[in-house]
Amino acid sequence: MYANSLDEHRTTEVFFHLENKCGDAARQHKADLLESNGELPMKKLLRVSIHDHLVEFTKHEQAPILAKATEQGLECRGFWASNTVYCADATPEFIRETMRQGLVRKINGNREYSIIDSTENGGVPENVFHKSAVEDGSMVEPEYGLELTQSWEAQQAGNDGTGAVICTVDTGVRWTHEALIGSYRGGTEDHDWNWVGPGSSGNPPEPQDGNGHGTHCTGTIVGQPVSVGIGVAPGAQWIAAAGCNPFGSCPTLDLMESLEFCGCPTRTDGTLPDCTQAPDVCSNSWGGGQGTSTFWDVLAVLREEEVATFFASGNSGSSCGSSNSPSDSELVIAVGASDSNNVIAGFSSRGPGVGIPGTLEEQPFITAPGVSTVSSFNGADNQYASLSGTSMACPHAAGWAAQMIAQDPTITVDELKAVMADTGFQGMSTTPPPCGGIPNDVYPNMVYGHGLVQVCDGLAALGGGC
Repeated sequence: MYANSLDEHRTTEVFFHLENKCGDAARQHKADLLESNGELPMKKLLRVSIHDHLVEFTKHEQAPILAKATEQGLECRGFWASNTVYCADATPEFIRETMRQGLVRKINGNREYSIIDSTENGGVPENVFHKSAVEDGSMVEPEYGLELTQSWEAQQAGNDGTGAVICTVDTGVRWTHEALIGSYRGGTEDHDWNWVGPGSSGNPPEPQDGNGHGTHCTGTIVGQPVSVGIGVAPGAQWIAAAGCNPFGSCPTLDLMESLEFCGCPTRTDGTLPDCTQAPDVCSNSWGGGQGTSTFWDVLAVLREEEVATFFASGNSGSSCGSSNSPSDSELVIAVGASDSNNVIAGFSSRGPGVGIPGTLEEQPFITAPGVSTVSSFNGADNQYASLSGTSMACPHAAGWAAQMIAQDPTITVDELKAVMADTGFQGMSTTPPPCGGIPNDVYPNMVYGHGLVQVCDGLAALGGGC
């Protein structure tokens, strides 16, 4: 037992994951809504309904543990989107008492995950530069990933993602950056329900990024072409949660709070949740290990709320069977990275997955450009940088999803995945060694998934186009 390995005189951070799951409760509630009304409410109201149901569900489920913690003067709290209780100062005896109640299926500590950092120069950007805004009438050059994914073509045709909202869970965002301030939902001063920086990020009252990773990823999704064409969906709006601190470390507690923010945003201090403000897309370029189930409950809730959740597949390639968690979960959309020649990046993690319940054999689900990707950076409001990694690929796919949701706001996650699978470019290079016994010219495969995301083809499948 976990507590047996602890010094009896020391306290520790611990998460108690209870037997009954929020994901199951949300799924049943959604089914009940459908049976009662013959149809589901619009997404905003669906998210409110699921949140309110889970608040009551977790209040009842977690009450015995929280009551005992209060009696013993311990600092514990529960979550609404994961039937989990976190204690900052649990004693070994409290852990043993809680486990004896028979309510807990597993426990773990406040493990630190990490951003999936750039593969070049030990994580240091390959190229950092400043660029002045172009003169009126001058041409803005698109980043190559926008051309390969058909995003630039879509933008020129007037399809830029307007109406969709995305949230990045990362190191934060330099919100005043010239390419990002125009697409920030908070405008120039309204940060409540648009930003949260929990725990080790220090709870700053406005978006900030002491690392650069989050600013870069956000720019690839929604960056506006002020100086450089960097954003797949520059008409979409962004909000953000700093699940990772400036050092690139992502504690479980910060990530849990950030993923809950994707399901129901709060004020910057974590109070007054308003689920009508929830994003359509939640983009994540962090992870670690394989088959890790810590976040499955909250990810299941996002899935039931119809929040499309994307994860970078990891930079553990080129070996097969190298996909990271949580990208290997069946609840998310995993993204691999390719280069400007449509060849899988050597670092890009690939399948098969670990093959345990809750994970997928097929990894990644889709591929997007992620080698030497130019995007916004955190050093100045006109600073840009080139980075490589599946962290850079994931935002391309998240931007694709924003484009599709802008075209059809009622689209479900299942429908979104079907369009992504049906319209992926399937002419990727067959040169890299195949994985899982599936040739690279058979799709889906374990190297490229369903191929390279294609914006115009996806829009056409939904009745739009370029």
